[in-house]
Amino acid sequence: MDSATVARLHSNPVFRADLRAAAGEVEALRKNNGQGNTNCSLELEALRR
Repeated sequence: MDSATVARLHSNPVFRADLRAAAGEVEALRKNNGQGNTNCSLELEALRR
């Protein structure tokens, strides 16, 4: 059942786009040595949306 769920997710273009976006975020964190965004006001604004 688990493999069927994963297969179904990977066939969903929205899921694949989200996965690519997440991979980009991880890569950006790695380039910044895991520091992430240090501007809390930007994060708060994003959370309000």
